[in-house]
Amino acid sequence: MKNFVKYKALFKWIHKLSEKDQEWALKYLSDKGLKLGIESPIISMPVPDTAENRELNIKLKNAFRQRKIRERRTGKKAYSIVLSNTAIKDLNKISNRMARSRTDTLEFLITKEKELTSRENEIKKQGNIREELEANIQINNLLKKELSFALTRLAIHQLHEQSPASQHVPLAEKKDDIEVKFKELLEESKKNMKPFEPAISLYHTLFDSAWSKLINLQPESNPQNNTNNDSNTPSGEADYIYFFNLDDQP
Repeated sequence: MKNFVKYKALFKWIHKLSEKDQEWALKYLSDKGLKLGIESPIISMPVPDTAENRELNIKLKNAFRQRKIRERRTGKKAYSIVLSNTAIKDLNKISNRMARSRTDTLEFLITKEKELTSRENEIKKQGNIREELEANIQINNLLKKELSFALTRLAIHQLHEQSPASQHVPLAEKKDDIEVKFKELLEESKKNMKPFEPAISLYHTLFDSAWSKLINLQPESNPQNNTNNDSNTPSGEADYIYFFNLDDQP
């Protein structure tokens, strides 16, 4: 179709169109009774420059223009809006700066606003996830501390069961033995507590934390605070010591 012959100036503009548009224009003229010989680049007779053909040329241009408008409006709908003078001035400035029509500019701004809203929602979602993770970390740390403290107490209990004489040894002097027991218990917990597994390698830190809590809770004024066989100890102290020495008998 690119070999379309440049006819008389009347229809000369057609050959500048795309191949698809040329086909449409030639079919339009053919339907109107004017065949320009599209099968051959050679036209035996020039198109008469008559009033009828000039009118047909005008109708063709108008039809072509309307066709292009319809193509641009595919998927679009006419809509009237009322804007303030200030908004119109701002819209014109933005349109000029972007080298777009006002309609295209409005569509662009709407699209960008949707993207910004989506991004804000994503940021909020990520913020909520981060807060939830931080809360879970705090809970996890608290559970680690409580578990470590419980395992330390259990280690003391097992040590006293295996060696009853150790009940009379001051707490500080049997720390190493308690720590060994603590590690064994922690390793055993690893089998049943997968989420806790990453902390197993830090057992020493966990034990130190639990040990510090244990020592801080011991009453400094009580010389018998490291044993649990003083039957004359006041009930308040006896209950306290029982809290750490789980092997006490009633």
